[in-house]
Amino acid sequence: MGILPSNYEVPDSGSAGLYVKLEPGENRFRVLEAPTTGYVVWEDKKPTRYKDRSDVPSGSTEVKHFWFVPVWMKDQVCFLEMQQKSVIKELAFFDQNEDWGDLTDYDVIVNREGEGMDTQYRTAPVPKKALAKAAKDAWAEMKPNYRPEELFKDDGSVYRPEAEDSDEKLPF
Repeated sequence: MGILPSNYEVPDSGSAGLYVKLEPGENRFRVLEAPTTGYVVWEDKKPTRYKDRSDVPSGSTEVKHFWFVPVWMKDQVCFLEMQQKSVIKELAFFDQNEDWGDLTDYDVIVNREGEGMDTQYRTAPVPKKALAKAAKDAWAEMKPNYRPEELFKDDGSVYRPEAEDSDEKLPF
C-alpha cells in the first residue's frame, strides 16, 4: 500500500482539455469563429506551422493543410485542430452552401471510425438552433485572450489567460 489514498486521481492540467482533436466515435461541436488555416510540418516529433504554403521550407515532406478553430465541445470552449482533408472539405462545403451557410449557426457531428490508414470520417450538420447561453458566455470570457496568430510562433500557445499576460495581476 502506498502513501496516496486509494481513490486518488491525478487531476487534468488546467489547459490540457482546451486543445482537442477528433476522437474515435462521435465528435459534436459548434464552430465559434472562423478557423485559422495554415500548413504543418512535423520534425523531430514537433509541429512547425506556417501561414502560407510558400513559407514551408522546400524539401519538407508530408506538409499538411490544417484548420485550427475555437469550438464549443463537451460543454466547454476548446481549440480543435483538424488536418483531415475529407472533414475540412465537408465543412467548407456546408459553410458555402446556401441552405447551411455560416458554420457558427449550427452544430456539426464528425464521426471517426477505424484506425491508422483505415480511419474514415463522416461529417453531418445538425439543424440550426441558437448557441447555448453557457457557450456564448464562456467564449465571450475567453475570446479577449485568444491569439490565433501565436499559432505560427515557436511555442504556439494561442490562449493565454489575462493573469499570465499582465504584471498588473501580481500582488507585489
